[in-house]
Amino acid sequence: MKRDKKQLLPSIQTLPKELLTEVVARVGSSAVTDLFNLKQTCKQLYRAGLDTEVLRRVSLENLQAIPWGFSPGYHSFIRQCEENGNPEALFNHGVVEYFSTKEYESGIELLKKATDLGHEVAAYMLGLILLCINYPLKDQALEILKKSGPWMFTIIINKD
Repeated sequence: MKRDKKQLLPSIQTLPKELLTEVVARVGSSAVTDLFNLKQTCKQLYRAGLDTEVLRRVSLENLQAIPWGFSPGYHSFIRQCEENGNPEALFNHGVVEYFSTKEYESGIELLKKATDLGHEVAAYMLGLILLCINYPLKDQALEILKKSGPWMFTIIINKD
């Protein structure tokens, strides 16, 4: 009885969903372009790339915060990342809302969400905004700045 080679090789379909999702999340956390390329290889990896955990952890550092051209795919992807709690996507949207569209309240809310998810630059930005716009919240602003990382807080304290 001769076996076919296809029967001897395991398929990606045999991997547990959790393992496949973790692999895709790790790829996406290093570079979004790697995630895009990985999703194009097969249906299973494409589906895994849509998982909440993957969208939460994907690194957006190589993407423009404000794209020059309108791309429905880009905006859809970023919106999915935001909805799934991606701190970088929330931070970028918060900065755009606050500084570009002058939607101050929604910008601050988005920066707060990113800060709560551990985004240090968002914490720093939020602390500075609160420090500048509302002097009575100085103590709260300083607490937020402490969350942004000891190196940033030390710079601010030493300048006072």
